[in-house]
Amino acid sequence: MQKQKPLMFGGLIVLGVTCFMSFFCYKNLPIGDDVLTYFEGALTAYLDEFTYTPGERITSVSQVVKEVGFAYRYWSGRMPGYTILFLGKLFPKLVQAAATAVLYSANVFLALQILCKDAKKALSSSLSFLVLFLALYWFRPSQFYTYMWTMVSIYSSSVFLCLLYYKISVVDEKSDMTHRRWIQYGIGFLAGFSHEVISLCMITAVGIHWLAATMQKKQKWTTLVRHAGLFAGYVFCFFAPGNFYRLGQSHDVIDTSLAKRLSASVNIHIKILTGTREAEILFFATLFLAFLAAGILLVKKDRETIAKICLDNAGFAGGGVISILVWALFSGVPEYGLDLWIVMVYLMLFSVIRTIPENIKWRNKPDLQRSLCMFGAVILLGLFVMRFGNEILSYTRIAGERNRLATAAAEAGEKEVVVPRVPENISNQRYALGYLNGQTSYDSIYYCRYYGIRIVIEEQ
Repeated sequence: MQKQKPLMFGGLIVLGVTCFMSFFCYKNLPIGDDVLTYFEGALTAYLDEFTYTPGERITSVSQVVKEVGFAYRYWSGRMPGYTILFLGKLFPKLVQAAATAVLYSANVFLALQILCKDAKKALSSSLSFLVLFLALYWFRPSQFYTYMWTMVSIYSSSVFLCLLYYKISVVDEKSDMTHRRWIQYGIGFLAGFSHEVISLCMITAVGIHWLAATMQKKQKWTTLVRHAGLFAGYVFCFFAPGNFYRLGQSHDVIDTSLAKRLSASVNIHIKILTGTREAEILFFATLFLAFLAAGILLVKKDRETIAKICLDNAGFAGGGVISILVWALFSGVPEYGLDLWIVMVYLMLFSVIRTIPENIKWRNKPDLQRSLCMFGAVILLGLFVMRFGNEILSYTRIAGERNRLATAAAEAGEKEVVVPRVPENISNQRYALGYLNGQTSYDSIYYCRYYGIRIVIEEQ
């Protein structure tokens, strides 16, 4: 029973976090593309050769197919994401919110499975789950973008597919856990098809591990064929007509030198880890523990453990470098597109920290390790509630009031309705105050059609 407590506690943490984020995302007010993409022809708003006017509201699968096809021809090759994006418009917001929260938790849990090599151990790692979850989905700069269904569909789903593929093709194979080949091909195809940069980072990580295992003669060169699905999906993604059409649009024009873009890419990759006070504290606390563990290993001259850590993390290190380099080739680095980078960095740090118990003679005290982990998780949860409880209640109350007023006024046949402002003293990293308290967006035709009424933001 003692051994089951961390497992049960971890399960409650995952369930609680998922339920909380479902509630938060359900209450969260839609902004920008999340409103725009409810209507046919949304992507034409960003294309020079098209005149944008909102089409019919998306209510059928045939409309979804039409929009996805248009995206592939004129905008992007990220078809799994755009399919999820437009399909989500057929369902109530509650379903979108629940799907968002499940995807968030699944990404963190998958990352921990990769770290722990075991699902039960991953579920028992409640403190690691909370730390990684907060770094990914609460503390990072411009966090509000990652809550958008548009970004969840395109970026978070790509991270999920890539992490899932890494697990079954690298972690499971090392553990002699076999999967049917068609499953690996199918997941690989979707992962490769999901995003040009994120998928390339994962191809790099998988490729480095394959190359290392081959050079060590742990497998044959011919095993490369196992990754045929991943490569095929990436070809369909990269060579999508929309990618090349989009390059000629003013939306993606490149007006700075490669050196400046590379410098900006490095800065943004660092910023996403440390760009808010909370993120900085969390990252440097984790980094400190990793350096402490590494110092102990070096003092003990534990070459075997050091070599194992380096080998296990070589793929993530390579994928991280590729992320910095490849994003520099584009016109800008989207902060909402660096989920996989955050995961890779934290997994590398966690893998070093995990050696501490063994090196301070706690190896034979698993109960103490589990108790400290659960105690740390409880403390972190308590600090979270004290720090953000009032903020969340304040925002969700205002969001609910806005929706209630807009719905009542629309049903009464009124032309416009005045709604309260979102408090200016809450974090602009989690709530896009420029959108939420700015009148320009709410005056646009697609916002008016979405709410069924013109919304007027209360003056200060």
